[in-house]
Amino acid sequence: MSASPTPAIASSPLDAEAQRLLDHLGERLDAPALWWISGYLAGLAARAAQGAPRLSVVPAAAAADEVIVLTASQTGNGRRLGERLRERLVA
Repeated sequence: MSASPTPAIASSPLDAEAQRLLDHLGERLDAPALWWISGYLAGLAARAAQGAPRLSVVPAAAAADEVIVLTASQTGNGRRLGERLRERLVA
């Protein structure tokens, strides 16, 4: 079974090189990464429409060896949420 070719976009505002780069990037990424890029680019478009400067991407933080979960609660709900978060982090 061969992969189907990328469908052509009839009214793309991109030049041929930009379209080639976008197609190449799209082929390398999974759905969550594509959704992230979609939101990121939508944010860039909104900022550009407002005349605001572009933002830069901040790399994800490295995994931590230790995490401190602080909670405060009057009724116990916050404590229970903190405990569930701790369990998920440990898992």
